[in-house]
Amino acid sequence: MESVENSRTVIKGMTEFAGRISSSAEKAAATADQTALMSLEGTKAFIK
Repeated sequence: MESVENSRTVIKGMTEFAGRISSSAEKAAATADQTALMSLEGTKAFIK
C-alpha cells in the first residue's frame, strides 16, 4: 500500500507543478500580447 501512496503523492506533486507552469505560461502569453499590442500602437503613432 505504501507504494500506492507514494505514487499518489508524486502524481499530485506533478499535477500541481504542471498547474503552476501552465499559469506561468498564460501570464507570459498575456504579457507578450500586451507588449505586441503596445509596440503596434507605438508603430502606428510613429507612422502618423
